[in-house]
Amino acid sequence: MKENKVLTRTPDDDTVGMSQNDKQFVKIMDNSMTKMSNGHFSASLPFKHQKPRQPSNYEQAKHRAKALVKQLNNNPVKCKQFVEFMGKCLTTVMPR
Repeated sequence: MKENKVLTRTPDDDTVGMSQNDKQFVKIMDNSMTKMSNGHFSASLPFKHQKPRQPSNYEQAKHRAKALVKQLNNNPVKCKQFVEFMGKCLTTVMPR
């Protein structure tokens, strides 16, 4: 009769292994641990998810600001309303 190797007992049967989270934590610590010049150690935060960098929208914001300035220069009524509205917003958000 052939012995069933799946059910064979080993000395490691009763030891608790690392979970997937434990393995991920150890991997992060191993990859990010550095010794600084003052002798202290530095490591990244293990549970902080690394967010992908967002592309810069500077050019788009600059273009929109220029378009707004152009609109306000061409329409004095709109400019006056805009200045009053923004004044109220700024005094409400940032009281002096």
